[in-house]
Amino acid sequence: MLSKKTVRITLLAVITVVFGTVLFAQLPTLVISPEQIDFDEVEVGENNVESYLLNGRDLVANVLIGSASSLFTISLSEEGRFTDRLMIEPKDGIINETIYVRFAPRRAGEVRGQILHITRRLEERMILGVSGTGIVGDEDPIRIVVEPRRIFFGEVTTGEYEIDEYTIRAANISGRLAIASNNRQIRLSLEEEGEFTNRLEIIPDEGNIEQTVYVLFAPRVIGPIRGEISHFTRNVQRPIVVHVGGIGISDNDEQRLVLNPQRIDFGEVSVGRERVESYTVRGVDIDGRLIIGASNPQVTLSFQEDGEYTQRLTINPNDGNIRQIVYVKFTPQRAGSIRAAIHHRIENTDIFAFLPVTGIGYRDENREGEVDFYGDSIMVLETNLLGNYPNPFNPETTIKFSLMEQSDVELTVYNPQGRKISNLVNQTLPQGVHHVVWQGLNYSGETMPSGIYFYILKADDISKTGRMVLLK
Repeated sequence: MLSKKTVRITLLAVITVVFGTVLFAQLPTLVISPEQIDFDEVEVGENNVESYLLNGRDLVANVLIGSASSLFTISLSEEGRFTDRLMIEPKDGIINETIYVRFAPRRAGEVRGQILHITRRLEERMILGVSGTGIVGDEDPIRIVVEPRRIFFGEVTTGEYEIDEYTIRAANISGRLAIASNNRQIRLSLEEEGEFTNRLEIIPDEGNIEQTVYVLFAPRVIGPIRGEISHFTRNVQRPIVVHVGGIGISDNDEQRLVLNPQRIDFGEVSVGRERVESYTVRGVDIDGRLIIGASNPQVTLSFQEDGEYTQRLTINPNDGNIRQIVYVKFTPQRAGSIRAAIHHRIENTDIFAFLPVTGIGYRDENREGEVDFYGDSIMVLETNLLGNYPNPFNPETTIKFSLMEQSDVELTVYNPQGRKISNLVNQTLPQGVHHVVWQGLNYSGETMPSGIYFYILKADDISKTGRMVLLK
């Protein structure tokens, strides 16, 4: 005969198993099959439709399905209306639906996207990967090759210039090839002794191009300078880009700043976590304050490892000398490679030094809801301007915006009188969230005064405006 204690333990175990089974059975689940659709090649202006199965059980709310790209649209019927969002209501907690996906490329080239499925109490977001390639009829493929893809001029004294070159080879070009530099300190010419400008056009010879392009780097400001040379032609989805960099330096060698080490690499850091490194700055015969600033809000500075971190520090020299340890904190807010620079400038002089900072943010798979494909957001359902930080700012601010699909983007800064003073972006960018730094400079590299400034984002047919305050 069982004792009363044994009966109670047995009964409790049975209740626990039954109750746990009921709870587990009530957890909602979604299954998609297949998990990836590849449309292969589709002619521009045409479309192709594929389908997948969506099965769900124990659902307590509607399921939202959203496409991150307008090139991939969805419908519950093969002949029905295709859109970028669907809402499906479960019946008795169950969904068994065929979802149709249409790919309609607008330009030639490979396109990737994702279709996200969201519902309440679902522990895992379900994502369908989609891809396809737009092609132009039966024409031979357009080929554009530039070599090299990167040009670095090193140190060049302000007021002087250096010239380098690269080669373009192209085939099956049906129209002019436009070449544009996004930085006025980087100019172009088809002749080494010719006139240099920010924009060129090349007319192909029977569809072919073989041309040397000369690049002139003439820094107007002290410090690192970066730019891009983009190559555009009809029916090419993405411009071919040559990355150009250099450092403007002063011809004043009497005073120097020394940084040790001269570069910081944080390696991989989980998004939302932080890591601290340090460097030493030394200066001799310094006549003014040393102002230190970080170009990216994900990189902050302090004089104490456990102190308060900020993007800007100031050091007063002791009898003209500086010797200071600076702590650098890296706190990635997105997945992917992150670059920044720590600028050092002696007030009212041309003495300048910079420290490159690099790091990689990654998503910890054990942290809920942090699956990352394109940057800050798992799915961008709209093109929008997301503001700037900090605001007010001095000396620079980071403008943030999202693109629901690959777009031709222009980001321009205007002064209070409505005059265009700086063009920050003028190129094709992929879908996702993007960050652009404005250092408070105009086209000529001159520092702008305090005031209210406006920035306008144009992405294909969409235009958004933001306001920022430069406060010194």
